[in-house]
Amino acid sequence: MKTPSSCVRMGCIFLLYVPALLVYSGCATKESPQVRPPLPPPPVQEAEVLVPPPQEETPRMVEGYLLPVEHPSPRVSSCFGEPRGRSRRHKGIDLEVPEGTPVVAAKDGVIRFSGCDGAYGNIIVIAHDDETETAYAHLKLRHVKANEPVKCGQEIGLVGRTGNATAFHLHFEIRKNGVRVNPEPMLVFALNKK
Repeated sequence: MKTPSSCVRMGCIFLLYVPALLVYSGCATKESPQVRPPLPPPPVQEAEVLVPPPQEETPRMVEGYLLPVEHPSPRVSSCFGEPRGRSRRHKGIDLEVPEGTPVVAAKDGVIRFSGCDGAYGNIIVIAHDDETETAYAHLKLRHVKANEPVKCGQEIGLVGRTGNATAFHLHFEIRKNGVRVNPEPMLVFALNKK
């Protein structure tokens, strides 16, 4: 059994042993404890600041397709491929914006169709040089006629609610060789999904 005096002796030995160990290992010197001033910080080099170029409200492009509505934050109210009943899927994306928002050509091309087409309501279809087509549906007004050339960013109509539409929005499709493809990856804009 240890007595209080043996514990005190062990504590003293410990107090003598630890500094000796530190000196022997090179961690301390006879003058220990020694407080060394902190190392100066490394010299600060001027960092190269990369400032992105100013962005315009429109055009905003990627892969050659422009956001087809002139609105700072369109909301995607219906995505490509969403179920429509038992056997149908949504063939484009719906960009919900206020009534009368300008609709612009997403790419240079020639108007293949401008008219009314059942569930699409007022629709414009533009044929492009790369064998793609873009479709703009549910328009309030159409500003272009068939066979008319259009430039990317040119206003072609206004957002409406014609055909089978329950709210003001632009139904937008991209068709490659007659097959509808998801336009979302080809457009750059802040996606405000449902």
